[in-house]
Amino acid sequence: MNLTPAGYAFLGIILFSLWITQKIAKRKNTKLGCIGFGYIALVVFCISMFAVFLTSIILDLTIKKTDMLINSKSYTAQVIDFQEEQHIDSEGYSTTSHYPILKFTTEDGKILIRTSNEADISHKRLLGETRIVYYYEKEDLLTTIGAMTFISIIGLGVMCLVFVTLFVGIVIYGVGLPMKKYLRICSNIGFRFLVPLLMIAFDALLIYAFFHGNTSQAWFVKPILVLFIIGLSFGIWGYLNMIIQKGSRSA
Repeated sequence: MNLTPAGYAFLGIILFSLWITQKIAKRKNTKLGCIGFGYIALVVFCISMFAVFLTSIILDLTIKKTDMLINSKSYTAQVIDFQEEQHIDSEGYSTTSHYPILKFTTEDGKILIRTSNEADISHKRLLGETRIVYYYEKEDLLTTIGAMTFISIIGLGVMCLVFVTLFVGIVIYGVGLPMKKYLRICSNIGFRFLVPLLMIAFDALLIYAFFHGNTSQAWFVKPILVLFIIGLSFGIWGYLNMIIQKGSRSA
């Protein structure tokens, strides 16, 4: 039977989950029944799968974007039209994505028209708008580095950090190492990094929604957004100030 690299990784995670579950049961010094052992093994398997899966996705996305930036040339392109794609979820709700059709001139003087691989999250369809694009002529690939790229990387990065941290904790606990230092590091990561990062990311999304939101939204939406933006911005400032003061006291 020939397995793909993904198949070997899946098999390895299954074997790891069974091994680490046995180690956890040994450390707890309790005899687990089939249901208890299976439950712990399933939790370990899910956390391990998410950790490996999210890490591979974010590495692949970062490598591809970096490779495109290194091997491609940047041009100023003009939005000449939009290609619409409608998506319907399992509950029957539909959303429409707008992919800009871009026109630009290469160094050789060729006028090219390509569709962006990144949809606009804005509902404002600004024809004639100029954007920086990256074109890899050898592969005839065009990419943009827009808001969705950063949102995807940040979102995946936060989820990856959470599951990798849980995965490391499972390994530490399973092999019998003390958990005190690990828990202290987790507390510092959450308190000093994860919470402020999520606050800043959410504030940035609110600001983006204020400037690029749906033009057909009710009149009271923007005032509410302003209140949330101001409140969250003061909250971020106060939280970061608290972290700095706590760090200076402990130094």
